[in-house]
Amino acid sequence: MCWIKTVSEEEAQNKLKVYFDAFRAPWGGVDNIVKVQGLIPKYLKSHMDFYRTLIYGSSPLTRIQREMIAIVVAQTNNCQYCLYHHSDALYRLTKNKEYVKKFREDFRSVHLAPLELKMLEFVERLTREPHFHFQKDVEELKAEGVDDETILAVVMVAGYYNMVNRLIQGLGVELEHYWTEEGFSEEELPMAHDPDYA
Repeated sequence: MCWIKTVSEEEAQNKLKVYFDAFRAPWGGVDNIVKVQGLIPKYLKSHMDFYRTLIYGSSPLTRIQREMIAIVVAQTNNCQYCLYHHSDALYRLTKNKEYVKKFREDFRSVHLAPLELKMLEFVERLTREPHFHFQKDVEELKAEGVDDETILAVVMVAGYYNMVNRLIQGLGVELEHYWTEEGFSEEELPMAHDPDYA
């Protein structure tokens, strides 16, 4: 499943078992991105708490916008695991598979509000050229009426998914068993990406 020792659901004990149970996906199992962190349970707990706050909690960004950021980061980093997971999330939120397929290939190929396009281009550049000086980009967003709280949220979400991509790519985390050939989960499976999931 990956290049370091991974604790299975059956092997998990004590705090790790509690955390695996708490972070079990709605489809019934524990996703591989969770399992790979099992050797240090306190890391897993802190990470998952942060993830739930950042991605599912209140935010100046919509859930759809947060998933779009995740996809742009994954596509830029060539991270198939996150590309599949967050394309699936965007599909479950929009119910428009063709739109998601086009977005996944090139976010510029779909209709986006002008500010969303500018935001995603900023995310792409931040991911591709982290050494770049971004003051001008931030000032341009602010000139378009984007407030500081929203800019902070964009950078936090983009930074978070860059970290997760590195975790996946650095440890060789593989996709789970439930993915179809076109890169979506089996539709009858309940997923954490469903709009009514909390």
